Amino acid sequence: MGIPYTAAIDMWSLGCIAVELFLGLPLFPGTSEYNQITRIVELLGCEPFSRPQFRTYLPFDRLPPQHMLDNGKQVAQFFDCYVDSYGQKKYRLKSIEQYSRERNTQEQVGKQYFSHKTLPEIIRNAPLASSRHSSSARHGQELERGKHCFLFFGVIANEIHPFTEANNRAAFIDFCQGLLNLNPLERWTPQQVKQHPFITGEKFSRPFNVCRP
Repeated sequence: MGIPYTAAIDMWSLGCIAVELFLGLPLFPGTSEYNQITRIVELLGCEPFSRPQFRTYLPFDRLPPQHMLDNGKQVAQFFDCYVDSYGQKKYRLKSIEQYSRERNTQEQVGKQYFSHKTLPEIIRNAPLASSRHSSSARHGQELERGKHCFLFFGVIANEIHPFTEANNRAAFIDFCQGLLNLNPLERWTPQQVKQHPFITGEKFSRPFNVCRP
């Protein structure tokens, strides 16, 4: 959306890659810029009150941070700006119909790869590597890639005790949420990430409290 590039975008990319390695599927498989922004807001914002194809506006309480929307060069393409009843400047994501009409396109609702609506739910409910072989050959091969995320970070997912698996998933969820924070000013830095229990191998017992300068 026209926001300057910093190291924060690299941490976002790391988060997307880590989740894709675990799931075996891309987290934000957008078919267009609008579709991808919609997917990001849906997954990392608050849960919508209705299904995407039936709503006029996406009623999320947590859109990208206000400073990003105020300063982004392409924000007006995807978001409407309005003043609420308290006189506060607000934004809302344009509906697929409005965006298509304004841009003279035929936007389509993208394929939904996940039945769950939040990042923690998606990771928490992904099948174990050992149970992924019961699907079709092609689907099984795709999901089998997911265990490489744990292998990449030094954990063999299908050779650990179920309790350890649950603990690793909890750590992984917390790890990914820090990397995929919508606010680049709050997103974890490389120095902070390397202290996370998912990286250090320490037991994960509570959300990681990063030390900020």
